[in-house]
Amino acid sequence: MKPGSHLAASLAVSAALYALFRSLSISFWSLAGGTLIDIDHLYDYAVHPRRSACRDFSLRHFLDVMYNRRLDRVFVLLHAFELAAALLVLGWAVPATGGWAIPLGFGMSVHILLDVLFNRIGVVAYSIVARAAHGFDNAFFYRKEAGGDRLPERCGAARPPSRGARLVRSAPRGG
Repeated sequence: MKPGSHLAASLAVSAALYALFRSLSISFWSLAGGTLIDIDHLYDYAVHPRRSACRDFSLRHFLDVMYNRRLDRVFVLLHAFELAAALLVLGWAVPATGGWAIPLGFGMSVHILLDVLFNRIGVVAYSIVARAAHGFDNAFFYRKEAGGDRLPERCGAARPPSRGARLVRSAPRGG
């Protein structure tokens, strides 16, 4: 899902939690968990080996790398069911943390669930343990052959493909 969609979904979940519990704190931490989880994409971009071809940070290049799945290794360290579950358990086991840990973990869980549903990435890819076991490899995360469907990377790349667009590789020439 794109950031705007995650923001809209997180706002809706936070509003529902506020209506249910009448707590700004619960709503805030849920919203934070559902949106701020995406900051881990910045780390993936920062360690992306071909990023150095672009001298300065470029939002266009960042979006090109993320939307076109150009990362060689996918860490997304916050996109992990284990982390969300640990926050939920922490909030349950240590009541003093429950006011922030449970709604933060819940917001993260909703974000991850929406990613699984809309990004066509397998559930197991959102396990940090499984990603680590596969060396954080792009092919494992995106369930594809290594390097498949990868377009050439450009610093001033055009907008990401539209929602229904397909990446098409041309047939090899020769004969």
